[in-house]
Amino acid sequence: MIGNRYREQVLTESRFWIPELELGIGLWEGCYQGCSRWWLRWYNASGDWVLTPEEFERQRAELESQRAELESQRAELESQRANRLADRLRAMGINPEEL
Repeated sequence: MIGNRYREQVLTESRFWIPELELGIGLWEGCYQGCSRWWLRWYNASGDWVLTPEEFERQRAELESQRAELESQRAELESQRANRLADRLRAMGINPEEL
């Protein structure tokens, strides 16, 4: 775009960067809303495709699932640690339930 006018671009790649938007648009081959084909899709300055709402939700759910799994593992390790400490106290003749 020059000033407020668009001008024809000769494309040598399947992507085109738009500095004013700090976004690019390019051809992406994939499945969107159940249809597999080539699509026009936005990409960011790092060259990564901008997530669709479905991809964003899927990624968010995956991260939440991973977070829950890590929390479960942390809780299990903490429980094992507490059991080891209780066993040590018992070995010393101390009942941990009475503390």
